[in-house]
Amino acid sequence: MVRYPGGSAVKNFNWKATVGPYSMREPNWRWGLMEYLSWCKTINTEPQICLSSYKGTPEDQRDLIEFLNAPAIKKYPWAMKRAKYGHQAPYNVKYIELGNEPYDGNRRAKPGKQWTCDGYIDWALKTIKLIRDVDPKVKIGLPLWSNLHENVDNIKILRQSGSKVAYTIPHTYPLMY
Repeated sequence: MVRYPGGSAVKNFNWKATVGPYSMREPNWRWGLMEYLSWCKTINTEPQICLSSYKGTPEDQRDLIEFLNAPAIKKYPWAMKRAKYGHQAPYNVKYIELGNEPYDGNRRAKPGKQWTCDGYIDWALKTIKLIRDVDPKVKIGLPLWSNLHENVDNIKILRQSGSKVAYTIPHTYPLMY
């Protein structure tokens, strides 16, 4: 399995800027979503898409699942765009991660953003519902928190949203900086 767009890079990840004609994309996303998915197929590995919990809305994340997994019919305009961009069939991505280290904040955003545990849970639950509306089969991963209050926060996150996901992504750091 290979995760895209990676760890901390996902915080400012606007997936919509990574698809479409190569010449029209932002320079930071020239190796875009469709190139990544083609590469995963070439090397015979499962893609895991990491969603930005800071950039965009839960509706933008639903649009991504539509682009990845929905049939190219009028009901799904982002799937129609996928077909227009040269990939008629759904990619059938199985694994989606709900952000990366959401407790860490997004210091590069202007203004900077920082989730509270409750704010992240609210975002995650809304996003999960919208994803499931498009593709109920996708496996959703939930990152757990690694901070001073991680046990309390992780218990809260798991109690409120754990039953709605297939797996968790613990971030462990044996050495603190």
